[in-house]
This record gives sequence, structure tokens and C-alpha cells, in this order.
Amino acid sequence: MNISNSRKFVPKDATIAITYKCNSRCQMCNIWQMQNPPELPVEWFANLNPELKYINLTGGEPFLHPRLPEIVRMVYRVAPKAQIIISSNGLATDLIIETMKEILKSGANVGVRISLDGIGETHDRIRGIPGMFGYATQTVRCLQALGLKNIGFSFTIQDENKDDLLKVYDLSRQMGVELALALVQNSEIYFSKDSNRINAVEAVEKNLTEVIRRELAGPTRKHWLRAYYDYGLLLYLTEGKRLLPSGAGLDSLFIDPSGKIYPSNLINLEMGKLGTGTLKNIWNSTKANAVRDKIRQDNISESWIICTIRGEMKKHFLKVIWWIARNKFTQKKGK
Repeated sequence: MNISNSRKFVPKDATIAITYKCNSRCQMCNIWQMQNPPELPVEWFANLNPELKYINLTGGEPFLHPRLPEIVRMVYRVAPKAQIIISSNGLATDLIIETMKEILKSGANVGVRISLDGIGETHDRIRGIPGMFGYATQTVRCLQALGLKNIGFSFTIQDENKDDLLKVYDLSRQMGVELALALVQNSEIYFSKDSNRINAVEAVEKNLTEVIRRELAGPTRKHWLRAYYDYGLLLYLTEGKRLLPSGAGLDSLFIDPSGKIYPSNLINLEMGKLGTGTLKNIWNSTKANAVRDKIRQDNISESWIICTIRGEMKKHFLKVIWWIARNKFTQKKGK
């Protein structure tokens, strides 16, 4: 039986690239090379569904979209219970702070994640801008001064920054912000770069294992859940295996600046276009169901990424809790 005949699907987790304009020159991404990149119209956000729980507004550099505050207000009106995260490179500090002042007036549940892929010159080289590390950290401090609580760094693990992982982890703790990790990867529909791969697996494994140990020893549930997620990264890196299935195309999705809807930013199978109707109807259309069938029949997978795993962690919470309890116990025993 095709999956299209089984049940209705409701998207809960959306990553939305609102513009491909970008002011950095990242070595693992080609987006900044695009000429006359598209931008999502504000009006199309009215087609989102109220059941969305988590929305990541990304780019390119989302703060270069001139109507970002309007987008946030529209998202808040349509999906008032959603947590909105804006992913930024942190370069344009003044623009980011002025825009956030306007956004915070909306009353939406908004956070910001600033990319930080190393300390000092390491981050500058990876992001292709001299002084980028200083801009990123200064932006975080300014956001804190603004009173924003939900702030974090996003660290993309790759060969060049493998020795900076623990340093950035320590910095995030010193500055009192979150730290989200991802493995460098390639995508036909997003940051296309065939050279994106990790060769120094053993070195990354050592440092990532230490991060997991520290998170497991942390005082809160949030630390423990991050330990589980980070272990999923480690397992995928070292063995190519997944701890949990992917929610891509089921309850999570990616929308590019032209409005095209995909299961995730790593799966090049178009499911519809946001400007043609409501997301809920598009999500259960014949075209979308055909994509789900293809993913299942061809066993199409992707790497371990938070936007398609968050919902699966909630669905399999007993498995997650058991892993946390078992590993905290063995860690206390010194194993």
C-alpha cells in the first residue's frame, strides 16, 4: 500500500530560507555566489498552517530580507504557538539589532542562532570574512544587552575546525548561550558543495565524544537531550547509521526563497509551491504523497539534522529517555 493511502500528514517543523542574499563567503556554501537571488514574498506566509511548532527562518542571511519583521508578524499571526528561530551569520551587527528591536514588538516567541565555526582566524577563514569571529561574538553580546534570552551558536563540524569544537563549546558556556552542532554536508538544492565531507573522523569522534560526556553531566533535561542528539551525530559520522528515522516529508519540510517545498534541505524532491495554496493542502496533495512514496520505496535518507529529528525525538521519547538514563548511569560508574 502506498503511504498516500494511509493517513493525513500535518507539518510541524519548517525550515524556511527567506532569501539567498548573503554577505559572507563561506567555504562550504555556494549560496553567496548566486546572482539576483529570489526572496519569499511576505504574503505567502499566510499559507502556513497553525499547527507548526518550530520555524527556522534562514537564508542566505535572513536579516538582509528587507521585510523580515513583517514576516515574523505574519508567522506569529498564522502560527501563534510556534517557536521562531532566526539563523544568522552575525556579520551585520547594527542591522541585526535594529531589526530585532522591531521584531520583539510582535510578541512572538523568537530566538536567534549565530553561526560560529571556530575561534578567531579559524572562523574567519571558514566564513571568508576577516574579523568575522569578532562580529559574531559582538552580535551575541548586543542581543543579550537587548534582553533576548533565546540565543545560541551554531557550529558546523568539518575538518578545518575539528580542534575548535571544545573551544567553542567552552565559549558558549562562558557567554551563557546554547550550542547547536551539525555535520558539514552537501545538498543539490541548498549549499551545493561536493567537497563537503569529513575525513578526520577519529579526531572529530574524540572531541564530539567529550561534548556528549559534558552534556550528559549537565544539570538540566536540555543538556541531556542535546547529548542524545549529539550522539546521533557521532553515530552517523562513524557508522553512517541513524538512531531514529527522519521526519523529512512527514512532519518536517524545507521551503526555498522561490517558495518550492521539499522534504528537507537535503532531499531534492519538490512537493509543491507555497504560493499556490495553503501548506496543509499542498502537504497532502497527490504530488506530495508521491514524493513520500518515492522516499520510502527508494529508501532515500539524509544525514542527521535537527530540523528533521526534533519531531522524531518526541515520538520516540521513551527510547530517548532510556538512552539518557542508561548512559548517565554508566558515566557515573566511570565507564
